[in-house]
Amino acid sequence: MDVTSVSDQSRRGRVRNQILARHERLDLTVREACFFESLDGYQQYLTATAAARIDLETALERSRVKDIVPVWPGYSLTPALIADLGDFNLSSRTGSTPAPMDHATVWGVAYVLAGASLGAIVLSRRAADLGLSASFGARHLFQQAATAKTWGPFLTMFNTLALTSEQEDACVEGAHHAFAVFETTFGIDRGE
Repeated sequence: MDVTSVSDQSRRGRVRNQILARHERLDLTVREACFFESLDGYQQYLTATAAARIDLETALERSRVKDIVPVWPGYSLTPALIADLGDFNLSSRTGSTPAPMDHATVWGVAYVLAGASLGAIVLSRRAADLGLSASFGARHLFQQAATAKTWGPFLTMFNTLALTSEQEDACVEGAHHAFAVFETTFGIDRGE
């Protein structure tokens, strides 16, 4: 058991503990699929990532995320993902038009998407090993890695939000929802 997780009573710690199994399952799927060992594999990764991320970002935009999460604009990857897909003549496959979310749910989804910037540091290096860059094929990863520096201010805002217990639950559900969308696009059996 992770002692840090148990002792961390911040909102981040509570949400992280609630979604830990989903996070680990998605990370394991990406590692085991060897997406970053070939351009074909990378294109599969890109297509699945774009499908999830664009749907989630569309929902956030419809929910006025910029008014709720002040640092959000730097985290939005939709334009970069569309350009990356275009480099490989791939199209984005998105689901239905998502409904707007309440502000606590927005924070939960944003927490998952913003937190991905930390993993993007490693993934952008692996993409570079495939000959991809911030101007071809992996724009979204390099942009995402660059936003890691705003993770601290994001967490400060996240941890100090004034939320009711119902809103706390909605925040956690937002984080679960974000992972569920990625699980669907990556074909992960959730066993539910």
